[in-house]
Amino acid sequence: MQYLHSQDATPWPENAPKDPEHYLWDFHFGGEPIFAFGNAPAYKQRKTRNLGHSLIIGFQPRKIFRGLEGTEKGGIMSREKVRARVEKWDHLPKHPDISHFGDPTHNEWKQFFIGDDSKPIKGTCPFHHKGK
Repeated sequence: MQYLHSQDATPWPENAPKDPEHYLWDFHFGGEPIFAFGNAPAYKQRKTRNLGHSLIIGFQPRKIFRGLEGTEKGGIMSREKVRARVEKWDHLPKHPDISHFGDPTHNEWKQFFIGDDSKPIKGTCPFHHKGK
């Protein structure tokens, strides 16, 4: 993601936070806000995050979530259904760093590559905005 950011010719949107520790920060590419998530064979407990023999990073443009935002009824219901299915398949509770965009108690970057357990991610985001 750092490489993509360094190669992105489109300026970071003026109104978008540049600090990944800000609760409203999200990754942008080509001016579009993107949600990224990692899948890898290293996941043993979180089966939903293991898609085979290779590292896979999924990128979802945030616009596909319109109407399913954090506090919208449709968003709440959709997340509850998905999370219940994930918990059933993984036999693990929802990771403590999983939330919804805009939750002031969470950082978006921590959801990109959650742990294979139920321990909160410690430390700071390795992403650095090229303008900083």
